Amino acid sequence: MTGIDEDRLALADALTREEVDEVLAELDEHIEVLRTAQRRTESRYREAVEAHRRAKVPRAGLDVAHPLAVVTTETMFLAEQHDTSTKESYRKVAAWFADIAVLALEEAVHGTPVDPVRVVAVINPGLLSRPQLLEVVSRYRPGLAEDHLLEPDDARHALWGSEWNDFWLCRLPEMSTLDRLPLLSEEVFEDVRAALKRVLLAVQSGQTAFELEDSGRPLTVDELAEACALNGDLHRMPDLLSEFARAIRRGLPALRSAA
Repeated sequence: MTGIDEDRLALADALTREEVDEVLAELDEHIEVLRTAQRRTESRYREAVEAHRRAKVPRAGLDVAHPLAVVTTETMFLAEQHDTSTKESYRKVAAWFADIAVLALEEAVHGTPVDPVRVVAVINPGLLSRPQLLEVVSRYRPGLAEDHLLEPDDARHALWGSEWNDFWLCRLPEMSTLDRLPLLSEEVFEDVRAALKRVLLAVQSGQTAFELEDSGRPLTVDELAEACALNGDLHRMPDLLSEFARAIRRGLPALRSAA
């Protein structure tokens, strides 16, 4: 069971511009909540690590004679789990936000309808039947083998490609869309292009870091520092995708009126 009438979404009309704007506004608001939460959990984890360091866990390991060390060890692990979970949520919602913003951009530029099935496929693919998932993936990624969709969550990876696993990156606009932007609004084009460039530079940093780390030899101190800095750029991907989505969202009214 999918939890929804299998024909309901298949027969649904394209989202109206008002509905698309409502979805983007909701995601934009939630992004701010997650951004704040992620910074808080990251700070709490650093504090827990420091408390654990000060507790001086015995070399022989934890035991009942050192209750403070036991407490700080377990709270550090819990803080780490909470921080990891919050980061994952932030990455997902930022990618959803950017992905749907790109769909809205394509609608404004080319008149391509925003399909509710396509929206649901990346946010909660479990609501869709296998035929629905196969149909929407075949439209956006033609030629992809069916064995890429063994589980519902595979739809997100199928629609976004390996970039989601490697860089927490969603689908970005095609060149045909970007090429048409300056014809509609030079200002919007510059805003979107600048935000997109920051996303692509973060991807480039991630690729360089992977190449360094997979070199098959011990890294020098300078190379380790460089890899850490490059990975730091990549870890900003949720922020960068959010900024990219907001650049599109700001430009939608001008694009829609000019198209």
